[in-house]
Amino acid sequence: QRQRQRLFASCNRRAINSAYLSPAVCRFVFVVLRSLRIKLCAICEKPLPFLSLLFCIPRERSHCRFCRCCFASLAKEAAALVFYMNTQQNINKLFSMMDSCNLCPRACGVNRNKSVKGFCKTADEIFIASHTVHNGEEPPISGMRGSGTIFFSNCSLNCVFCQNYPISQFGNGRKISVNDLADIMLELQDKGVHNINLVTPTHYSAHIAKAIYIAKQKGLKIPTLYNSSGYESVEALRLLEGLIDIYMPDIKYGDDETAFRYSNVKNYVKTNQAALKEMKRQAGGLSFDSDGTAKKGLLIRHLVLPNEIENSKSCLDFIAKELSKDTYISIMSQYHKAYKSDDLKMPQKLDGGQYRQVLDYMDSLGLENGWRQEE
Repeated sequence: QRQRQRLFASCNRRAINSAYLSPAVCRFVFVVLRSLRIKLCAICEKPLPFLSLLFCIPRERSHCRFCRCCFASLAKEAAALVFYMNTQQNINKLFSMMDSCNLCPRACGVNRNKSVKGFCKTADEIFIASHTVHNGEEPPISGMRGSGTIFFSNCSLNCVFCQNYPISQFGNGRKISVNDLADIMLELQDKGVHNINLVTPTHYSAHIAKAIYIAKQKGLKIPTLYNSSGYESVEALRLLEGLIDIYMPDIKYGDDETAFRYSNVKNYVKTNQAALKEMKRQAGGLSFDSDGTAKKGLLIRHLVLPNEIENSKSCLDFIAKELSKDTYISIMSQYHKAYKSDDLKMPQKLDGGQYRQVLDYMDSLGLENGWRQEE
């Protein structure tokens, strides 16, 4: 028994995770090691190997309580094992997508794993501008203790009005490793934040998936939040399932002509709508803790652009008709002239009357859940 325990201690999950083994080998080794572990039932205190309950058929009625007790433990650990195996495979698939990069819908096709930069101006390394406790997000995101926000450098879009252009377009930031990113998540959790807020994560989704997995192994418990432009690959989103708790995407445009004019992207609308549906499938509607803090679900943002009321109406129409009228929406009025907005002769700021028209249309559609900014 002591030899078995020492063997299991020396070959734990982290050791297997750090070894370069195929998923099939990892699965076999892990199951064998777990089967060697001696466990005691809390009721009868009889030692049993981990997987023996799969074949346990009680012969005496008095043993039924014993088996129920052990089966609860079995179910919990079996679920963790399945998550472990699936996550490892999904992370590998995300990194393989970077060989001919199609992590985002631009699908520029460069081999980012060979240090070649894609449209997003990013190769195989992670750059972040900052990580901080942020109190300026929507009320259920910032809550009372703030959101643990990590700002990633560069972006897969090229919005002429971007207010974060020094980070998203100029790439300001510092290089970190995947393990550094995991440690940052844990550091923010230690500061008491409600969630880990991943800002502009799309082009780093493979690295982020691995970092979240490592952080969870080390004790990350709070929700993870995917704060994106909404220009997402459904294939990549599916590989993130189980790692992301809250999705907070933009719905920027309701027609592709407007999307091309402002963000230099030709297929935004169809791509964005498919991504929002996938996010809702994974996370469901926004749900809250007892203190009103978001714990899981979908929250959609929309920035009202000057002289683009019809664009906003198209976005709201899609949400009401294709998603749900119960969807939580944050309607933002914070546009101001920035980056290359002068190239399109955009106004200095949004007119309050236009913002009110969008709010009135939202009300007419029966979209009542969400938040509005002061004009």
